[in-house]
Amino acid sequence: MTETVSGSAPITVVGHPFAPIGMGEVLRSVVRSLRAAHVPVVVLDVFGSTNADPGLRAEFEPILAERVGAGASIFCINGDEIEPILAHLGARAGCGRRIVCPMWELSQYPDAWARHLERFDEVWAGSAFIRDALGASVRVPVQHLPLAVQPSPPPPLGRRAFGIPEAAFAFLTFFDLTSYIERKNPHAALEAFRRALASRPDLELCFVAKMNSGSARADDRERFLEYARSIGDRLVLLDRTMPDAEVKALHLCSDAFVSLHRSEGYGLGLAEAMFFGRPAIGTAYGGNVDFMTPDTSILLDHTLVPVAEGAYPHGAGQVWAEADVEQAAASMVRLADNPVAGRDLGASASRRMRTYFSHRAAGLRYAAQIAATRDEPAVRQAGALVSGASRADRERSFVYAHSRLAVAAAEIVAARHGNIEDVLAPLRGMSLDEFGSLLIGMPDMEFPGLSRVLPAMADAEIQRDWTGNAGIPLLRQTLGFVRSVALRSAEITGKPLTGRRILDFGCGYGRILRLMYYFTPPDRTFGVDPWDRSIEICTAARLPSHLAVSDYLPRSLPVGDRRFGLIYAFSVLTHTSERATRQALSVLRHYVEPDGLLALTIRPREYWEQLADFGRAVDARRMLADHDAKGFAFAPHDRPAIEGDVTYGDTSITLDWLVANAAGWRVAGYDHSLEDPLQVIAYLTPASAVSAKP
Repeated sequence: MTETVSGSAPITVVGHPFAPIGMGEVLRSVVRSLRAAHVPVVVLDVFGSTNADPGLRAEFEPILAERVGAGASIFCINGDEIEPILAHLGARAGCGRRIVCPMWELSQYPDAWARHLERFDEVWAGSAFIRDALGASVRVPVQHLPLAVQPSPPPPLGRRAFGIPEAAFAFLTFFDLTSYIERKNPHAALEAFRRALASRPDLELCFVAKMNSGSARADDRERFLEYARSIGDRLVLLDRTMPDAEVKALHLCSDAFVSLHRSEGYGLGLAEAMFFGRPAIGTAYGGNVDFMTPDTSILLDHTLVPVAEGAYPHGAGQVWAEADVEQAAASMVRLADNPVAGRDLGASASRRMRTYFSHRAAGLRYAAQIAATRDEPAVRQAGALVSGASRADRERSFVYAHSRLAVAAAEIVAARHGNIEDVLAPLRGMSLDEFGSLLIGMPDMEFPGLSRVLPAMADAEIQRDWTGNAGIPLLRQTLGFVRSVALRSAEITGKPLTGRRILDFGCGYGRILRLMYYFTPPDRTFGVDPWDRSIEICTAARLPSHLAVSDYLPRSLPVGDRRFGLIYAFSVLTHTSERATRQALSVLRHYVEPDGLLALTIRPREYWEQLADFGRAVDARRMLADHDAKGFAFAPHDRPAIEGDVTYGDTSITLDWLVANAAGWRVAGYDHSLEDPLQVIAYLTPASAVSAKP
């Protein structure tokens, strides 16, 4: 298997890429997420498939592998599959770091399966519900890494293709008769629909039930059909296996999704419906509460009851949820009575799914976790050699061990009084992570030459005052932003960051500016900040960038006539008033190159809910109302006024507001930020030519 440019072998994802089952969906989600984050990946189809969806074959066959490669591997299989699959693969299972990503639907995980999971180095849980179940049973690390849900645009199939009445308000539900009908509990959804129909016979409603493998459990199928006769011709039964694209099209042909499940490991049907902007009604129990919130969905009250004997494997002694059927019926009536409100709810759901559960958002989480855990064994080795060293020192020792030649070469150049660009040249042969780890450790008595030439890092107290974090954990968070910006800059502008002139608008103590030396010479980097203390700290640390104090309401910037290939404003417009935000966007437009990029972070509406949860003195209800009505909400801090206005506080902005108000800019894309789950990176490009100076 070939090595990637970064020196890391591709990730091998193992499982059932072509299977029309839940674990097949899990594998496909993981692979698509890694690829969206530009992580090289190949797929090992455990048993091979002879009857696969043509679209899936076209997508996955080009990246099929015969064995697990030298890099990490992710097994998307369940606990009961592990022993036979590892036996089947034999030596093809590889010997590198192994991760397993199982699914589970009850609150307690079977002990026998837990022991099988312990044959892996790490377990990934696709929901907090699964994490809690596994964490209580498994003796290896369990990480909560939410699955992505980002369906491809479905084919243009209309309601006629599924036999759904054109004028009816259609409620959709999914269930699989091979996955135990008692857990999915379609009878309860059907009963809620029957009650809704009885209470409002004037409403034109229909109930669309998609069953999978109906012939597998004939008794269950007949029992459901017998129960369904109570709603007569209001039932649309789709009793067949559908291609993946057709299932997605079915969501768009429905008005709402309903699931009165007793338990869910994740809740893919609910998640996909929300992605497509359909209001979702679901039991407030299981993995679905990761993405279903009271303001983006309809969550049903429930009571916990014992799992009936034989109702689910390993269910003895366990409990699951009975949803409030009457509440579900009332919710159905409410949606059918007010479809406009339902569409608004669906739009909020779609925004949430596309922001936090996109392939790219999940892929960045996966990439960060793989990078962190890949280092741990080596960190322990290095720590054994550095008596009494701190964790940061041990991690830097790991970096140096893997970059000895680059660091040694740079130290020689520095000792010979080379300039900083000569010193940086060999260091750029390291990975970005290693480069950042070296810089965060400056000064370092082990490298006196580098300590003399490279800028000193701000002390931990300053780091915490600015960000609430410090050291290696803060570096790892910052790297997520820098990687995203570097990748998107190349994608959007068609040019890599290498050698481009870069401006840090609101540079703080320069933590991001330092990492830009990886891409471009320091004399092509600029940092401005309206707080003179920021520039003092950067200057005292000997940052070799061009640094200057700017205005809080700038009409120009202290950078001369220069234009920039990249301007970024990290955690700046998350704190500015509407006037200050408009002013910043206007002035920055005059300093970007025609093929340049502006990357800025913004807060979504969920930010206000978190502030309220943390006890911050803010009127969250008013801020949410402002955000929804105007696309911009601002809660000023107790600061002196600037030209008659307080310009600093807490801010949330929608992408729609940027589209409408960022004059001269075009919104080119956005990313989820690993720096802060409640920050979104927006990318803007020039929309028209302007003069070089305002």
